[in-house]
Amino acid sequence: MVSCVHAAVAVLVLLTELAAAAPVKVAIVGGGIGGTAAAFFLQQLQPAWHVELFERERLGGRAEELFLDGRTLELGASIIHAQNHYVLSLAKEMGLTPIQGDDTGDAFSIYDGSSFVFSQSGSQVRDTLAVLHRYGISPLRYKWLAEEMGRRFSRLYDLHGAGQAFATPQQLWEAVGLFNLTQQSAADYMQAHLAHGVLRYGAAAFIEELAGAVNRINYNQRNAGMNALAGLVSYLPAAQPEVYSLQEGNAALPRKLAAAAKLQALHLGTAVQAGSAIELQGVLPPGAVLPKREYQSTVTTYVTGALNPSYFKVPSLPAGDIFVTSSADTLFSVIASKGTVSGSTARPSSSSHAYEDGQPVAVHQQQQQQLWKVFSQQPLSEDLLQQLFFNSTVIISKPWKAYPRFKPPEVFAPFSLSPGLCYNNALENGASAMEVSAVAAMNCALLLQQQLSPSSTSQVNSGSSSSSSSSSSSCSGSSGSSSAKRHPAGNGAGSSSVGVSVS
Repeated sequence: MVSCVHAAVAVLVLLTELAAAAPVKVAIVGGGIGGTAAAFFLQQLQPAWHVELFERERLGGRAEELFLDGRTLELGASIIHAQNHYVLSLAKEMGLTPIQGDDTGDAFSIYDGSSFVFSQSGSQVRDTLAVLHRYGISPLRYKWLAEEMGRRFSRLYDLHGAGQAFATPQQLWEAVGLFNLTQQSAADYMQAHLAHGVLRYGAAAFIEELAGAVNRINYNQRNAGMNALAGLVSYLPAAQPEVYSLQEGNAALPRKLAAAAKLQALHLGTAVQAGSAIELQGVLPPGAVLPKREYQSTVTTYVTGALNPSYFKVPSLPAGDIFVTSSADTLFSVIASKGTVSGSTARPSSSSHAYEDGQPVAVHQQQQQQLWKVFSQQPLSEDLLQQLFFNSTVIISKPWKAYPRFKPPEVFAPFSLSPGLCYNNALENGASAMEVSAVAAMNCALLLQQQLSPSSTSQVNSGSSSSSSSSSSSCSGSSGSSSAKRHPAGNGAGSSSVGVSVS
């Protein structure tokens, strides 16, 4: 029996069963961007299929917003890069409004735990000269590498457009020449490509300070623990700073997709786990093992107050955001300026420190307080807040299982666990982003179409063998038999609808 990993980590599973005289029925577990995009793609590919979606909490997954002073502030997934074809095109199709701008300010400094090693002055000329003096042309060289990664990633859209699907993440990454990046650390990759030859000046400082700071911001992890693909995905918005968020909040996209998918049923507040409405037995092939996935905890805190220079051992602080180096021993990974807030009400959108008994609590702010967004691995203690800020007030503190804890060389679970059972989130061990979830959603939709629709034109890259259409979604398991069943207590309609959340 396979136990559930609930939808807070956005695990998507689709398990379908084709009966001789009945429509294909699909259960999707997880209401984040992966699950809702898969539902929408399936509706486009196979509008006659019967699709139900099960979500443990709310639609949105790892995207959630805070409404404050007429502004939409992101608690989870924050930025959408200009090259994120699926997410941007879906947002526009859903009538949402992408607005340009990243999640950090116009200026930044880098702190190594004891001193500021780099600070921007606000002058473009002086800042460019300062970058060249400290880092040489390493930022430019790494920018080129990140852009090449982006070009290769974009080839996936043409492959999907031609109906090609992949049975495993390795095959998908190999098809666009990116798999090898998942098998080495970001630190080793940067050393090999930047720290040798006549252009190596400044490379060591760049790797530790600037690239390391970007990785701490985006994945809350250090260079040595991240794979090279995730490192390049992390750096791409710095290399090509055309990034967006949605004016309505990034979580509005999963909500809109669920509405547009024409679901047969939407089960909110419904956890799928062993002994609940849906369960599986013996579904994996003999000897198949799903690698254990660990998630990196990140806490997003919005806090008002004035930063205390004495915490950083300086008489006055440089303007803008505070980044930290890869190896800095700090309890935060970034402190980003988010402007000021006035005497208004913060309206969080789901459970947080600003909620009581499941209902949002109004948080009133004093006039014109500086607002900061802080990322950390643990909730900020009262003692740390008093050291970091004068007159601090926490607006909201939201913990997340935000992204995989990368461990190169990465080991991937397959997408196709058995005919009709697809594991979307297998892909994000390579890199984690809303667009990666959308790519995996399209891949799973194409896989299911090929496996369960005899007239399908999609092609499956499955290595040594190809999946074929099937009227049943069962396969041999480790016990030598397999079964998938829906419990009578389940909330969905239709006796042949089955699904489970797997990790």
